Amino acid sequence: CLAKSAKADVHGSHVQLESRGPSAKAHGITKSHSAAATSTRTSTSVTSTAVTVTLSSTVTRGVTTTRGVLSRDDLLHNAQKDATFSGQQIHRPSILKGISYCPVPVKSVMSLKSDDWMTDLAKPLWSASGRGDLEVIHSLGANAVRLYGNNPELQHGDFLDEAQRNALRVIPGMSDFPYTQDPDQNCMATQFNCFSQVKKQYSQNLKNGFLKNGQYHPALSYFILINEPDLKVPTTADSVPEDSQKLARAIISAFDAVLD
Repeated sequence: CLAKSAKADVHGSHVQLESRGPSAKAHGITKSHSAAATSTRTSTSVTSTAVTVTLSSTVTRGVTTTRGVLSRDDLLHNAQKDATFSGQQIHRPSILKGISYCPVPVKSVMSLKSDDWMTDLAKPLWSASGRGDLEVIHSLGANAVRLYGNNPELQHGDFLDEAQRNALRVIPGMSDFPYTQDPDQNCMATQFNCFSQVKKQYSQNLKNGFLKNGQYHPALSYFILINEPDLKVPTTADSVPEDSQKLARAIISAFDAVLD
């Protein structure tokens, strides 16, 4: 995944993999995904449950490749050859200890208008001036918080600031809205080419708190681009062979949208 980027042929049914250069520009931010995965600004990984974009990272230990294991010195050497390498120290990462945050304030079954808990509307729950949930999460020994709901039209900067004050890395995700829930034009309506839908959503996220002083907010660690993609784009992606191509197109076009 790190050595190659993939581009979908949105006009046909096949997917083409092609090599890319060391970096790409998106919204004025330099993003790179090098083969050595060192000092990357943006990379992606696909698992059975989610497609994750790493917003900022430094590699500290050996990486297994088809040619063997790259040592820390190998990674540093490769990083120094990368034009995007800034010379930052490669250090040993801490273990990720995260808590999923969805403090639904109800006592019976009901329908919520929103499940975005990063917004100012939820300040009475997570802020220091309210219940102080993020401070409590930090006191439990966690260093990360995972959120699922995400309305990009709402402001998230204050939540990220509060998380940073509590030494918490934030792992937000894109909601299902652009993929399956948009009644006007979701990904299914565009033959699982999700480029325009995801670009619109992600651009709004950048404007409403994900960026701080022209860079990703320091509290942001990862961004879940698609949660459980094999269950929704399309729902038969893991059982119907030809639908796996639609799944690949959805994932690749969504990732391209973030890089654009």
